Parts: sequence; structure tokens; C-alpha cells
Amino acid sequence: MPVIALSLVFILLFPFSAYAYIDPGAGSMAYQALLALVLGAGFMARQILGRFLIAARDLFRRKSSTPAGPKE
Repeated sequence: MPVIALSLVFILLFPFSAYAYIDPGAGSMAYQALLALVLGAGFMARQILGRFLIAARDLFRRKSSTPAGPKE
């Protein structure tokens, strides 16, 4: 593990010249993917929490002493 950390520090402190081109659209694509991940995780958390709360409500709901049925 220390070797990996030391290598990362060395790479960050002594960058090599990279004559490369990064497409401006790649940044917006990464932003869109990150936004979709965050919103999707929020939606799933809401769904799971909602199901949990409904199950908890049903578990602790008082049971009626008489069975529900048609009244005569």
C-alpha cells in the first residue's frame, strides 16, 4: 500500500508532458453520468425507505377485535 501511495505522489508531483486533446463533450458526458448516478441513488433510496415505512406501519397497526366482513 505505501508503494502505491508513493507512486501516486510521485506522479502528481512530476507530471510528464502529454500532448493530448480532451474533447469538451467528454466533461459534460462525465457530469451527466455523475448526475444520473446521484439522482438514481436518491430515487432508489426513496423507494426502499417508502417500502420500509409501509411495512413498519403495517406491523405496528392495531388489529381490530372483530373480523372485517359484510355487515348484515
